[in-house]
Amino acid sequence: MIVYTSITLNYLPKAKILAKSLKQFHPDWEFHLLISDKVPADKDAVYADELKQPHFDKVVWAEELPIENIKGWIFRHTVVELCTAVKGPYLQYLAGQGHEKIMYIDPDIAIFNPLTPLEEWLDEYGILLAPHLLDYTDNPQSIQDNEIMGTLRHGTFNLGFLAVNSALEDGRRFTDWWAARLKSYCYADYERGLFTDQKWVDLAPSFFEDYLIIRDPGYDVASWNLDCRALSFNEEGVLLVNGKHPLRFYHFTGYDSGAGMNVITSLTSGGVNPIVNELWDWYIRQLELNGHNQFGKERSFYDTFDNGKKIEKEMRVLYRESPDLQRIFTNPFDTENGKGGYLTWWHKDRPKPKAKSEVTSTPIPVIEPVSNLDKLQAQVYQDLLQSERYDRDAEYVPMLSQSFDSADALVKLVAFYLPQYHPFPENDEWWGKGFTEWANVTRAIPQFRGHYQPHLPGELGFYDLRVEDVHFRQIELAKQYGLYGFAYYHYWFAGKRLMEMPVDRFLANKKMDFPFLLVWANENWTRRWDGLENDILIAQEHSVESDYAFIKDLEPYLQDERYIRIGDRPVVIVYRADILPEPIPTTERWREYCVRNGLGEPYLVAAQTFGLDDPRTVGFDAAVQFPPHNEWHSPDLMIQNSTELSNPDFSSLIFSYPKMVQQQKALRTTTPYPLYKTVFPSWDSEPRKPGRGTIYAEAKPSLYRQWLEAACQWTISNHPEGERYVFINAWNEWAEGTHLEPDRRYGYANLYASMDVLRNLKA
Repeated sequence: MIVYTSITLNYLPKAKILAKSLKQFHPDWEFHLLISDKVPADKDAVYADELKQPHFDKVVWAEELPIENIKGWIFRHTVVELCTAVKGPYLQYLAGQGHEKIMYIDPDIAIFNPLTPLEEWLDEYGILLAPHLLDYTDNPQSIQDNEIMGTLRHGTFNLGFLAVNSALEDGRRFTDWWAARLKSYCYADYERGLFTDQKWVDLAPSFFEDYLIIRDPGYDVASWNLDCRALSFNEEGVLLVNGKHPLRFYHFTGYDSGAGMNVITSLTSGGVNPIVNELWDWYIRQLELNGHNQFGKERSFYDTFDNGKKIEKEMRVLYRESPDLQRIFTNPFDTENGKGGYLTWWHKDRPKPKAKSEVTSTPIPVIEPVSNLDKLQAQVYQDLLQSERYDRDAEYVPMLSQSFDSADALVKLVAFYLPQYHPFPENDEWWGKGFTEWANVTRAIPQFRGHYQPHLPGELGFYDLRVEDVHFRQIELAKQYGLYGFAYYHYWFAGKRLMEMPVDRFLANKKMDFPFLLVWANENWTRRWDGLENDILIAQEHSVESDYAFIKDLEPYLQDERYIRIGDRPVVIVYRADILPEPIPTTERWREYCVRNGLGEPYLVAAQTFGLDDPRTVGFDAAVQFPPHNEWHSPDLMIQNSTELSNPDFSSLIFSYPKMVQQQKALRTTTPYPLYKTVFPSWDSEPRKPGRGTIYAEAKPSLYRQWLEAACQWTISNHPEGERYVFINAWNEWAEGTHLEPDRRYGYANLYASMDVLRNLKA
């Protein structure tokens, strides 16, 4: 039999009492001490002697447990939560080492008679459980204390004791199940129905058949059941429960808080069990003899940061609820010599709740419904004014010093890039002098409760691409976070080019060392932002001559050593292959020209937009998804009927981003043609089409990460090495609400999520 207990160092005297009392009856049983703590540097010698007790067969430290990112996992728990959370993983570890009969027992327990029946029961049963209560009384105080506040609140079974036989099927299944639950959900969170490890085991009789509920009242006697368990001595001096059952072990719970002593003099216990007073007197003397006065007040190592600052529960809760924070701060205890780490982020960068004084300090003007604002709209806007509008979300990620080289990635991430953010004559004429996309971005307002608008840029600000340093910084950021390249939109209209300046500057400056490809945005330009789609500003014209003129125009780009290729074939994406009048002859001309001029046969990729599916039908080699086009607007993703709108004239489509991500993660379909996945971190065309766009609401960097990870894994499974590309829509489509560039709400979270996916990919 393996017996183990879980402690922090201040519980060491209690563990010594437990181990000594166990070895008195079972010297052949092996006792393990699991410690969720660290020895203070100035007390190494003291604890070295204490931990060499002959009754401690093995000492194990929590950080030795086989749990991923163990320091981060420890930080997610309060000290009390931690000491219970480790029980499941260690049980699983022991079972995995081939140990069969395994018992956990709390350190504040003492053994008073042999536990031989437990070992015998484990020959037959995979799981042994001890309930808090085996009987009841009609005493109102007992009902309140022991049934309502005790068992109903904390669980049917007391997990101060648990035993399994891992050689039996249900014993091993229980071990794995309980360990998994404690790794992820061992918290004192009453609102969620959790009380560390105990409430989980209420489910065990439903999940497993091979268990024994110990109904012998001699086991697990404690303050919560004393009113039904009278203690006495027989003629031989053996402690009995209810006159006939040997007292196997007593649970001295509540010594440090005083609760254990109080209960024995309460209405439910006082005078009924006078021997309990003797038992407690004995236990107090034993604590003194085993060094409680010396060790009992030690502060747990995991109660503070490495600089000695106390860790508040709110710090732990936010950390455990944010996977991104867990990935960024793998050792949240580390304060980087007081200069950084999670503690610094907590004080400087976390979203801060509004203080009560701030709510009432300044009167808020009441907005009366005017013009087309109805009462609902006015109320929503009133709420916006009354709430503190913090820019930073809980998933906000600050600028990091970490980086990831795309050369080490199993998948190459390429982000679509809009080269629009600079004035040019045509935009001046059509939209007004100095117009850029930023004019659309800044005019956006929330249209419903929780609507994230406007999207405001972070580090790069409202940049102008005429400033070359901006482009350098964009490339620097993309490379730092593991992106492989940019897919620049190319605007060509029968010989006339628009927005070419940023890409041409990139082409001319070899110091911008970053792979790229071109995406021909081959639609007519219209006033569709104004709802005037038939008002054409500049049209596409197609002919044999224009086919050759287009591919000739690409030649300087395709010749560049930075241009992205599959094999030796330069990749060219066409946004709307479906509107080419004669797509197959057109693609044949492009291929012929490129081969004839030594460019290599182009690898032609059709974007799946406006119903296009199989690229081979239009003479293309492959397809690239272009969400949210095509099948993405599924009716079962629509949520506008359940959305509280502020604008009565709102006619946009609202879809659920979380539901869409789950839908896409579940897709395992393959195609008879090469298909390249595309994901977007968010989508909201409200800035371009106020009240008429398409919105994917409730987007979060953590959800984007999940989608990207699924797309990358699919790509690894479906594309050969060297052709594993995943596209991101987009690097900087701010007016469509999709951008990897840092913003004020989430910071660098989308970039960090991209990097984290890459460095965790497995072939």
